[in-house]
Amino acid sequence: MSQKKSHESINDNIEEGSLPLFFNMMGYKDFNQWTKRSILKVPPYITRPNSDAYKPRVVSFGPYHHGQDHLKRMEAYKMESLNRFANRTNSDPKQYLDKFRELMPQLMAYYTFLNEEWRGDEERFLKLMVVDGCFLLECFRSEIPSLNDPLKNIFRGTMGSNIKRDMLLIENQVPIQVLHILLKIYLGEVIQPVHQELNKLILDFFHCGDVAVDDSCLHVLDVYAESMIRQTNPTWLWSITSPGPIFPSAIVLSDTRVKFKKSETIGLMDIHFDEERRLLWLPSITVDEGTETLFLNLMARERFDVMKRHEVSSYVAFMGLLIRSAQDVKLLRSGEIIIAKLKSDEAVAKLFDELAKNPVNEPDDSLAMVRFELEIWHNTHIAKCNERLANWGSNFMETYCKNPWTAFGFLVGTIISVATVMQTAYAIIQFYQNDPFRR
Repeated sequence: MSQKKSHESINDNIEEGSLPLFFNMMGYKDFNQWTKRSILKVPPYITRPNSDAYKPRVVSFGPYHHGQDHLKRMEAYKMESLNRFANRTNSDPKQYLDKFRELMPQLMAYYTFLNEEWRGDEERFLKLMVVDGCFLLECFRSEIPSLNDPLKNIFRGTMGSNIKRDMLLIENQVPIQVLHILLKIYLGEVIQPVHQELNKLILDFFHCGDVAVDDSCLHVLDVYAESMIRQTNPTWLWSITSPGPIFPSAIVLSDTRVKFKKSETIGLMDIHFDEERRLLWLPSITVDEGTETLFLNLMARERFDVMKRHEVSSYVAFMGLLIRSAQDVKLLRSGEIIIAKLKSDEAVAKLFDELAKNPVNEPDDSLAMVRFELEIWHNTHIAKCNERLANWGSNFMETYCKNPWTAFGFLVGTIISVATVMQTAYAIIQFYQNDPFRR
């Protein structure tokens, strides 16, 4: 049996909760080897509900999906990008291979599931790193307004959307170290740290705004994810092991006089509840056809990186509780918290429900404080309503039911009032039925 078939057989038998066994069976006897940061493949029990969300549509980056028939068309664009990069830097592409050759073991180690075909052909692997890295940099630079770059043409319409989608797949990544080295070659003398220059290129390309991202990112998806999270919630002063309690939907919270306001940033963690003003602050989010794929890969990034907190997963779980029907979506749309580009509010509600229930979603306590605050607010409101109802019932009994004659008089008065209303309604109906001008 070939190695590929052997791996497929192993993958089919992996169930949720058996990740240590999974990695040991794949040849990594020390489970700690997996815990280092690397570019992983997503296990089948995670991808099974929507395997296409983890597969590139038009372009591959890195070795995992390289060479697939439907992705070969973009290889010509990659080679054109390599030539343009060489012309801009006035250098020979072979020099790039020499720079990366001494880093070969380190670069290969980034790919946990790199097969023997790649491990046995170092020159091919190095060329892949250089070509894919140059293509990525040329893509990022194509968004600079002052440049008249031929690559701008491929980012028009569906092709451009698919390329950007494929850049943010967890299995479709190039180590950011490759991009750092190539960018240094391009820039020559760098005034500020190269990771800041690269992060700015990436974030401008995806229109993420001016956000500070540190130098710990592993690949492009990492940079994008950190820009989305923008940690703003205070950390807990005590240990919590759960994501927090279940709280009511947006419509139910609205019935308790809670209003919804758009946060000042679009960071997913910029969620706060102001009890005094009865305001729930939420980041604005655009929901379109690419939202599901993006969030599944962002959650997979957290799920299989032991160094990451699960902020995206916590956000998805939070929104899955807040949005339970089309009415909830409509309410949040009215405040521009959700900018929906799907066909209906029902489709948006279904999307968040499926994301929240997907096996890749594993929230932590990142939004536990807000969830507790909303639960307490709702329970307090219900308790006050029950108290007012009990007081009304007590006053009613005291006023009308303490004396039997008072109770009898109240009953007779109620019957007469109901009869009068019914008689009036009957007279109105008869009038309209007998009106000759309506026949």
